[in-house]
Amino acid sequence: MADLVYKVEDRSILLPFYRRFMVDPLLPFIPAKLSPNAITHIGHLLNLIGTATLLALNPVSGWPYFTAALAVNLYMWCDNADGAHARRTKQCSPFGEFLDHGLDQFNTVYIAYLTAMALGASAFGWVAIALLIPGAAVVTYWEQSNTGVFRVGLLNQVESVLVLSVALVVTGLFGQRVWDTPVFRSIVLRDLMIVWPCATILFGMARNLTRVAAQCGAKTTAPILVYLGFSAAIFGGIVVGVLTTVLAVALATALNSHLGMRMLRWM
Repeated sequence: MADLVYKVEDRSILLPFYRRFMVDPLLPFIPAKLSPNAITHIGHLLNLIGTATLLALNPVSGWPYFTAALAVNLYMWCDNADGAHARRTKQCSPFGEFLDHGLDQFNTVYIAYLTAMALGASAFGWVAIALLIPGAAVVTYWEQSNTGVFRVGLLNQVESVLVLSVALVVTGLFGQRVWDTPVFRSIVLRDLMIVWPCATILFGMARNLTRVAAQCGAKTTAPILVYLGFSAAIFGGIVVGVLTTVLAVALATALNSHLGMRMLRWM
């Protein structure tokens, strides 16, 4: 594993405010001797528990959605506090960076599952979300491994978790059928809530590819093009009916988790 020395270009709209008002004021209350890696593990564990609870109970409404919303927000706080605590207490380390990014790859999988559950997604929606939300992290790590720049767009973690939290709370209160509300002709609210993030992620991936190709050469994009080909094959499998939803989601999760960790190993 390399030293993970890289530049960060973070354009998130809400992150500066989140850190200023939600993270920084609470940092002095964290014991200085507490390992930042422990904070990382706690955040991951909370998000895993919230997601597993929702998947196990598979409710159409009710308290599991509120629990999942709380868990994903606690994860996000930990994910922003661990690095700040490490810098404040001079406990930064390459392993800590690797652990943070590595567990984030799994956390994006949980966020994808929570999104699909909150919206009551169809089989197509489930697979698209399971491919693209963790896939966005994979391609971001891939770009970082090639260029040394970790780029975060205008709408990223804080913005995504905010929207997801609202969706989870709304579903908890009113049930998954609330997303069947018509918007235009046969288009319902659920369709917009799935298509919009998928479209923005695909646009972001295209920008990742063009930036790496321009800086490192077109041949550098070969691994990620193969990955996108596998992703398309998985989605095609659910479209033509040769894959069940569970199998397609499992394959998407395995693909993203494996390649995401490979990208981190190459840094």
